[in-house]
Amino acid sequence: MTELSRPLRLLDFVQCVLERPRMYTEQGSFYEAVAFLKGYLSNVPGQHFNNAPWFEFLDWLQERLGPGEGRLLVRFRENFDDDTLALQALYALYNDFLRLHAATETPSVQ
Repeated sequence: MTELSRPLRLLDFVQCVLERPRMYTEQGSFYEAVAFLKGYLSNVPGQHFNNAPWFEFLDWLQERLGPGEGRLLVRFRENFDDDTLALQALYALYNDFLRLHAATETPSVQ
């Protein structure tokens, strides 16, 4: 049996898509990846549309980008020269959001 060279990381679905968009979409473009996430997460059985962390993240991102004309992720994408850079930045921000969210969660009392 071979040993793993590094420990496994626990990733949520959004992290997986943003890290390797070509595994989930035809071309791996920014707009394909975010459209895929919106469509997929909108139809997760047993979850309301807004319950996924992705949708909380979009609210969080909106606060950081501020008000503006047009769709949030279109405005975000316009800040980058290419899709790869935009996806990397979105992935980094999503990870920041998850860390902040985890740090502010209070443990439930049982």
